Amino acid sequence: MRYHELSDTGLSPSVICLGTAEMGSVMSRAESFEMLDFFCYHGGNFLDTAHVYGDQVCKEKGASERTIGEWIHQRKCREKVILATKGGHPRFESMQVPRLSPKEIQTDLHESLHNLKTDVIDVYWLHRDDPNRPAQEIVETLESFVSSGHIRYYGLSNWHLPRLKEAVYCSPKHLLRSQLLWSLADPRMDVIGDPAIAAMDEETWVFHRDMGLAAVPYTAQARGFFTKLAHGGEDSLQDWVKATYFTQKNLGRYDRLHALSQETGISIEALVPAYLINQQVTTVPVVSSRNLRQLSKTLEAGDVVLTPDQVSYLKTGEPKR
Repeated sequence: MRYHELSDTGLSPSVICLGTAEMGSVMSRAESFEMLDFFCYHGGNFLDTAHVYGDQVCKEKGASERTIGEWIHQRKCREKVILATKGGHPRFESMQVPRLSPKEIQTDLHESLHNLKTDVIDVYWLHRDDPNRPAQEIVETLESFVSSGHIRYYGLSNWHLPRLKEAVYCSPKHLLRSQLLWSLADPRMDVIGDPAIAAMDEETWVFHRDMGLAAVPYTAQARGFFTKLAHGGEDSLQDWVKATYFTQKNLGRYDRLHALSQETGISIEALVPAYLINQQVTTVPVVSSRNLRQLSKTLEAGDVVLTPDQVSYLKTGEPKR
């Protein structure tokens, strides 16, 4: 496993981040602990959760955070992991109503600190944006939590480029990362149908590169689109995955992915996140797996080094120019 050295922060995250959305809900506590142990044993140290993870499955709120908090408490490993969580998500029954007032952010943050059994969160994300609220106000709220010692750094999830620029220009010091939808497979945003979702595009990528802003993409494995195609063909794709990703552009990328896998001996499971890890933009993909065998394959990406030509080939079919 390789690590990023983020200067002047004291943070050295593994190049792969473990997503924990199903821990404590779809996954049992025992299964969750086993996966967390496995991830850390193989060099991973960056965990991503959220205040709302598990809330649509469990009656008790905060299942993912509480599971991680208990694991950290039992393993006594708080100093060994970089802990990231998200707050400010709308209520599921009123998704169009933002929750980014200072009081709402504070409420979520304090509940997350309690759930995670910690005094400070390393990276605190805002789960969504509220375009009607000045970015300066939101940044000032987050900065106040840095000053109080409750968070070390913060990031923004699902902020579209104009708003992301506003926030970055307000706060170049503590705003480290952007979290958005990004993988080798370009999604059909019309199928996703949620204008609040922000996806990586060329202009946004250039901004990240020029500003030195790290990206922590979610859905980084494209819901298993490429691996399912490789092992089960088109019929193995769930309807919604097929609707979102089954395009001529992505099929072309699959062909090149398969060819590069054959040429290098690197599995498709590892090449998919490696495509992101080896960008010119500092990128830490958030990955998730159903079992340890899948996770083991995925974690191989942490040691894969691709050339700029190989990265460009996967995306466009042409070497980097």
